[in-house]
Amino acid sequence: MDIKDWILIGGGVLLVAVIAHGLWLAWKARRDSLRLEIDPNIPHEPVDELELLRGELPNGGARVIHGTPIEQGSLELGGPRPIVAERPAPRGRRDSAAERPKVVATRGAASVTLPRRPVQRRLPDSQEEAPSELFILNVIAREGVTFGGNALLEVLLENGLKFGDMNIFHRVDPATKAVQFSLANAMEPGTFDLSAMDELSTRGVSLFMRLPGPEHPIATFDDMLGVARDVASTLDGDLKDERKSVMTHQTVEHYRQRIAEFSRKRLSQRSESVLR
Repeated sequence: MDIKDWILIGGGVLLVAVIAHGLWLAWKARRDSLRLEIDPNIPHEPVDELELLRGELPNGGARVIHGTPIEQGSLELGGPRPIVAERPAPRGRRDSAAERPKVVATRGAASVTLPRRPVQRRLPDSQEEAPSELFILNVIAREGVTFGGNALLEVLLENGLKFGDMNIFHRVDPATKAVQFSLANAMEPGTFDLSAMDELSTRGVSLFMRLPGPEHPIATFDDMLGVARDVASTLDGDLKDERKSVMTHQTVEHYRQRIAEFSRKRLSQRSESVLR
């Protein structure tokens, strides 16, 4: 073998090493993806993924402040859903909790005060700027009917949902303890009280999945859809999309296409980040 043969062999080995290193970095980045875990025995972190979703829920995701009783409002199926969002503070500025004003959201007869949680830490810039998307399914009771708390609790437990953070139900991965999707009350304040489920009467529930999140998002969406269909069938309700339109086969396929497109874009962004 002459020097040219050795150069060709050495170049081939170097190329294989570069490709292997790139694949290892991509695998490591995927493995280190952030996941939300629910553990009632561990105090809540100052910043959590589900807390950031409150303004995106169909009911506003409001949290009731103990004090004067608040009358439960009715679910407005025809009107637009309000979104309560706060303007992010300038980079580097950290206001104290006492300096932050309170935001009041009003829907029908209910008025809910949302205190702003003090921010103790900031996420890395790469995580703050990462795109996210929320996929929502609604199960709405038919005209003149409501869902009873005990019947709702029974069907949720039969489907393996767990009561946890934010006083709502979650599908939790048994291996990683990461939340796959969640289910909230569609009526104010959006939560459930397990000690008073026999007194609960609601017009509907909302299931939601946030991406990035589950490792297999399409499979998780199909699981969420199956739970929603079972709740609708058991409680004699109607399955509707995030705009409260009746779910059709075309709507389901559109959801799957959106999820696949989100996953494709995120994978592309990760690949570009590894190559930089």
